[in-house]
Amino acid sequence: MNYRPIIIFIINVIFAVSNSWAFYPTYYFDTTMLPAPPETFDQGWNGFINPAMASTVHHSMFQISGISLYAQPFELNQWGMFAAIPHFSAGIASVRLPGSMQNVRDVRWQLGFGDGVQAWGLGAGRQSLSGSPAYYGTAGWLMRPNRWLSFGASTIFNASLSQWLFRCASGYRPFGDERWTVFAGISQVKLPSSRYFSWRIGSISTVVPGIALLAQFNNEHVVSIGMSVSFGNVRILSHSLKPPKGRSAITNSIRWGGYERNWIDLALRKKSRFVTYELRKGVGYRTYRFFSRTEFSLMNLLSNLDIARTDPTVAGILLNLTNMHIPFEMVWEIRQKVQQLRKAGKYVVTYFHNADLNTYYLASVADKIVMGPMGVIQFNGVLMGRTYYRNLLDKLGVGFQEWRLYSHKTANETFSRTTMSDADREQRFALIQAKYQTIREDICLIRQIEGAQFDTLIDRHFIMTAKEARANGLVDMVLKWNELKKVIRGVDGRKKSFISARHLADRALPKTKWGPVNKIALVYALGLCDTEKGIQARRLEHILTKLATDERYKAVVMRVDSPGGDGYASDLVASAMKRCREKKPVIVSQGQVAASGGYWISMNADTIVAAPFTITGSIGVAGGWFWNKSLDTKIGMTTDHVKIGKHADLGFGLQLPFIGQPIPMRNLTIKEQQQVEHMMQQLYDLFVNKVAQSRSLRKEKVLLLAQGRVWSGLAAQKNGLVDIIGGLDTAIGLAKRKIGLQTDEAVEIDELPHIGMINPEAIVPSVPGVYSRTIELPFNLRYLMFLQRFSGQALPIVAPEFLLFD
Repeated sequence: MNYRPIIIFIINVIFAVSNSWAFYPTYYFDTTMLPAPPETFDQGWNGFINPAMASTVHHSMFQISGISLYAQPFELNQWGMFAAIPHFSAGIASVRLPGSMQNVRDVRWQLGFGDGVQAWGLGAGRQSLSGSPAYYGTAGWLMRPNRWLSFGASTIFNASLSQWLFRCASGYRPFGDERWTVFAGISQVKLPSSRYFSWRIGSISTVVPGIALLAQFNNEHVVSIGMSVSFGNVRILSHSLKPPKGRSAITNSIRWGGYERNWIDLALRKKSRFVTYELRKGVGYRTYRFFSRTEFSLMNLLSNLDIARTDPTVAGILLNLTNMHIPFEMVWEIRQKVQQLRKAGKYVVTYFHNADLNTYYLASVADKIVMGPMGVIQFNGVLMGRTYYRNLLDKLGVGFQEWRLYSHKTANETFSRTTMSDADREQRFALIQAKYQTIREDICLIRQIEGAQFDTLIDRHFIMTAKEARANGLVDMVLKWNELKKVIRGVDGRKKSFISARHLADRALPKTKWGPVNKIALVYALGLCDTEKGIQARRLEHILTKLATDERYKAVVMRVDSPGGDGYASDLVASAMKRCREKKPVIVSQGQVAASGGYWISMNADTIVAAPFTITGSIGVAGGWFWNKSLDTKIGMTTDHVKIGKHADLGFGLQLPFIGQPIPMRNLTIKEQQQVEHMMQQLYDLFVNKVAQSRSLRKEKVLLLAQGRVWSGLAAQKNGLVDIIGGLDTAIGLAKRKIGLQTDEAVEIDELPHIGMINPEAIVPSVPGVYSRTIELPFNLRYLMFLQRFSGQALPIVAPEFLLFD
């Protein structure tokens, strides 16, 4: 449920009715309507008493409270309405003064700032007594240095009338969690003609999740006993007050807001829900709040699946993979996470209409695979190829000279050749072999089919109808999407309800432990290694430099998905990572490709994590030179120049429309080429030495592994270029262990660099039929222009088609 409209409505009511009120301190709120100080009891009016508490609000909340105090039954002596969103709270409260028929009405607006250790708050209010208005200010402070202690103080002041209220409270948790809290608090009110001092002590005991017993005793000998019961998104609080003389009173409150631990989920709703994941829009690295092209980011999807794994009300998940287009490395990571759900006892159902091998690989992880009756499965196998532009360049009249030191650095063969070289064929076949073997082993294991049978399906039955797929044991049922509920209801014979992944995200449990929040920075290095574009090396250097000294972040995880590029940009990030590593753990998670410059920015990490078929390594450099052979005469352009210096005309050439870089008018001379080769050798030696030093390998071994050759993640682990086979989830778990936490212990993940709210592609749409993660040109053209910009320079880069997901 979206509570924001309710909150806005209440705030508007507050503004509307506040025009006729006047000032009088209402210190009764804290001691009579709340069974415990707000600094120790998170259900305490969301910042109305202490504005610093607004910083602890994680969801939109709305609360109504009322009390019948020292009066006839059902006569309302005090009431309040309170609303909050993160860092902001507002409320209205009314109190009938003891021994009087007069009511004090109070409206407040408050802001809270801070983290899990310290917070501050400021606010303003307006109170009334008999229609005399007066304004006042509020201030508050909260400190929770560890999981055992909480301190807080707040004040209300009106300088012109010399009136103020000061209060403070502290809490102690002997077990370090919400099972038991003891508290004490004091308050003092200064009026023009009198002072009032009060104190109270008490405790809060959590009996079962969502049910708490509260007791307190104050200086007026009033005993208060109450109970707080959570139903998930709704919490009810009731407590009675028994004074030495007079009538007892009961306070009742109801709050709507963020999801909480509760006994109903454990007792009545256990395993009653299925979560539906629609993956048709794909998975990206970053998602925008508005107009995002993907439903999930990888991090959000993995986190959501973790919630499903630990939520007691979730019986299982349903993955709709119809028309799914997700890079295969991400498919592997998602599949690993879904396997964890199955191990935790959750039932997994996958559905698709049409599927290729990648889609079926993810679908195969399920307990039940369901296929649409009119669909087909295409088992075409695994392929890796490339397009060659040599003949096209010849027809255009553009020359290209390829430079490289070793046979396996084949990045620029796409411009220098018309077919695949033997070295390139060798390394590419090794990559697809690693991918095929992983797919084959995983599918055969879970579907209990023989490897030879799988090979036969690939070679002889590459396309199958739903009926044939079931006959070959690839799917369990053939049903339409709207018939799936029958299958899921039959899991254990009980009726199941369905919720969306977005709704499940709203059920993420709030932080209940006091003290600092362990934060891990997740830094993305995506695209070509460039200073201002692609990975944005200058920006990443600045981020890593700040993270090194920022004590809020205990560890750094860097996700690298880059084919390399500019050596300067690569080294800029690698050097910043090395400095950061001296201060705190730095873990690299390699995505689809982290090769050449992508490996350069990875190598200084404490640990490198790669998927089985991550494309990595490619320790080497390549270069090339485009020049005009006859393009000028074909398109009717001419050039002329004057120069001083023998080599001044080296980069001068045709300035084509819409192309940022000129096409040089001549090729390099033999002597100029020799100088370039000397530069390439120096950069190659530097690269090799840095790898040897950062990975603690002998240089002789690195030279054998280098030579520009790309490796799969599995091969790279065997030869020492990466440490662990895993994904982003593995890297974050490793970072937790390095800072002394358990793998399942909650941390706050801050994704950097921060992105805007609106997807720029929603403003400037991408080219139809071309997949691009930015509003720039398609990746192949950007790669070509990148090479032209660095024409004549040695670059740690691999072929552009290795980065299929940019």
